[in-house]
Amino acid sequence: MNGSKERLQNKLKRFRHYNIVIGHHAIKRMALRKVEESDIINNLRKPEKLGLYERIDSRFESEEKYKCWFFYGKRLVHIYVFAINSEREEIFVVTAMKNRLDAQRRFEKNAK
Repeated sequence: MNGSKERLQNKLKRFRHYNIVIGHHAIKRMALRKVEESDIINNLRKPEKLGLYERIDSRFESEEKYKCWFFYGKRLVHIYVFAINSEREEIFVVTAMKNRLDAQRRFEKNAK
């Protein structure tokens, strides 16, 4: 993962006033994966649950794109991909998912 989580937490706090837009793909995935819009908005506005993040290449110079893991205890994580566009003062959510960590660990163990 790149950088300290505190750096991205501070950036999200600075951009708290930005409009959060949830894309069509994200809306479909949220319905399938039972992710609530309010959880996404709360995590992006108050990123205390941010545990890990990865900076992703973006097609546009005016935006920074991230994949982030927000931890809900030891067993559950929300994973979001979003872009911060400073010119439009917008955070665009590309996709969102919920994952049980114990199930993922079992899968990874059996895949070896």
